[in-house]
Amino acid sequence: GVSLVGDVDIADKIIHTGDTNTAIRFPAADEIQFETGGSTRLHIGSGNITQTINSDGQGLIITAGDMKPMLTGNSNRSAHNNTIFGISGKWNNTEIGRIAFEAGPDTTNKDDGKIRFYTRPSGGALTKRFEIVDDGKITVAAGSDIRFTNGTWTGEVAGKIQQNSNKLYIQ
Repeated sequence: GVSLVGDVDIADKIIHTGDTNTAIRFPAADEIQFETGGSTRLHIGSGNITQTINSDGQGLIITAGDMKPMLTGNSNRSAHNNTIFGISGKWNNTEIGRIAFEAGPDTTNKDDGKIRFYTRPSGGALTKRFEIVDDGKITVAAGSDIRFTNGTWTGEVAGKIQQNSNKLYIQ
């Protein structure tokens, strides 16, 4: 093996012996890039991490033994409705959908929140469609409707359905 004391300066990349299209690169200041098959697979720089997937489309895979794999967003936001963690879907760099985990109104204890779902209509803006708030209530955006199989309710409701102030309640 090789034992080094101090820094090692590398101009651009570390190449795997016998596999010249696999490398760890340093393409610019404050950037690291991992390549396999001659293509960038993971790029870290400018506060972002970018993963490029191959034709199998599996993307990021988190594997765990006898544990639960988790994606966690942990931020110390200061205001109600600030996004703590989000999942965004883009079509050719245009955001067409989002799931946002947002801070609740208790900005002292920071222990409440909501989940909001957004979509974008053709030619329109990203719009909140549905939310689950901290007490478990579900809100569907104004002007939207809830559709079941073929647009009609086909199941049964245990309890009663009532409408009050433009709100539908199932008790």
